[in-house]
Amino acid sequence: MKGKRNYCLIRGIFFTLFCFSSWHCGGGQENFIGAPILPATDTTAPEFVRVTVTGYLSLDVEFSEPLSQASTENIGNYSIRPDKVAGIAVSSAKQDSSNPSIVHLILTKPMLPMEYKLTVKNIADTSENLILENSQSSFVGNGKVAFLTAAIGNGKLASWKDSGGVGGLAAADNICQAEATQAGLKGDFKAWLSNSTADAKDRIGLNSGPWIRTDGFPLTATSEDLFKGELLVPLMYSANGEVPANLKDANGSFTNTNFKGERMTAHCDNWTSDSSDQGSTTGYNLGSGGEMWTSSSTTSTGCDISYRLYCFQMGQGPQVPDFKAEGKIVFMTSSTGRGDMKNWPNMPLNSPSGIAGADEICKKHAESVGLKSFEKFKALISGGSQNGFARLTSNGPWVLTNGVKIANNRTELTSGKLFTAINRTESGKVAFRANKVPIATNIGLFNVVANFVWTGMANDKGDSYSNGTFTCNGWLDSTSLQHGGMGAADIGASEGWLFFPIVVVKCDQPHLSLYCFEDE
Repeated sequence: MKGKRNYCLIRGIFFTLFCFSSWHCGGGQENFIGAPILPATDTTAPEFVRVTVTGYLSLDVEFSEPLSQASTENIGNYSIRPDKVAGIAVSSAKQDSSNPSIVHLILTKPMLPMEYKLTVKNIADTSENLILENSQSSFVGNGKVAFLTAAIGNGKLASWKDSGGVGGLAAADNICQAEATQAGLKGDFKAWLSNSTADAKDRIGLNSGPWIRTDGFPLTATSEDLFKGELLVPLMYSANGEVPANLKDANGSFTNTNFKGERMTAHCDNWTSDSSDQGSTTGYNLGSGGEMWTSSSTTSTGCDISYRLYCFQMGQGPQVPDFKAEGKIVFMTSSTGRGDMKNWPNMPLNSPSGIAGADEICKKHAESVGLKSFEKFKALISGGSQNGFARLTSNGPWVLTNGVKIANNRTELTSGKLFTAINRTESGKVAFRANKVPIATNIGLFNVVANFVWTGMANDKGDSYSNGTFTCNGWLDSTSLQHGGMGAADIGASEGWLFFPIVVVKCDQPHLSLYCFEDE
């Protein structure tokens, strides 16, 4: 029947047939083959579906359709703003092996808990359709941060600007929350602060963390480390990611808290008093780990003095980024001794004396934990007219036994400001001074709870004192008649790690360690 439409399958393809003349189709009819029906051409550009944060340094980006691998794995096609942590960028992009519409991104720096925008360009689908130029998708980082308040005030917390009109612990939490919000940080924040009935560890929560600072570097490796005094670096950055300009002059935070997160007994009458007659326990902002960061002295200070607060974000976060660096090892000795280096505890009777004896002490400690280059360790100590740093021939970099860097080169090492404190022993653990008896010095008893170290240095350049004084007579004397220069191992970001102005220790004091540096 002419004009009748029929369908035939020829070589696996359906054709529409119109019955005319010139071709025989089923039923004996003469038919004419029409044009094939071809698949529609893809002209739709890919679009964002979602961005999923999978860690401090990782994102999964899902698009609306499968993509060209070459375009998705070009890191130049991605940018992230705001650049809160300096230098944050995409370091690698990998298309998912089973779902080509998903791309896994790795970043150069950790993300803070704030809103970001991911911008993409030149991303193409498999038909070479390009995504709309500078397409954006918003997301919030899922990390947990801790910071130091920029604001300072006395022990009557209700008098602080952002207290919210209340006092006590509630005021402290309001202050932390206000500074976090003003900096664009999301989440709930509380102060590391105890009163007469509440412990900071319970307020923060044992299951919160781990945390990073607002500069992106990990503060603790695990959540539990916060309550063991195992801080990796000083908590010295504000919510805005900056070190407060006046930190050197206003250095300390109200805490009433020991390194385990437990309450102590000096709390400015539950943080309602600004009287000099009331006492407060404070932490040292440039101290990292141990006790000094949260309870820096065996005596309390007046509540009329202005200090800061430590603030911690609530809730559990992802595992912190890898913080370990390569370099020459540095540690403080786990054992302590007097100013006579020949007669330190557990050293052989035939040990050398003086500076050579100090070097031998370092070598023995390094050997005891299996450090391969134990014979290359030297004590960072001055003697006679010899500069302490001049004893080292290496230009670094130097790292602690847990892998955290202290300085990239000699210039940083002699700047007076390390990246973190040298208060970890040869085993990699933070040192805690077992005996809290005050140290006897030339000006009386020194009540700071830091781990003290013999240095003999008069300044942060490593110079010895005039005429070689204050080196325990060349590190040969352990009597109270001689004195030696000392540093505080829990201090990293100031010159106190090498020397204390006008304070030197009597050489009979048995509670001082040594700094040990791996050299060439």
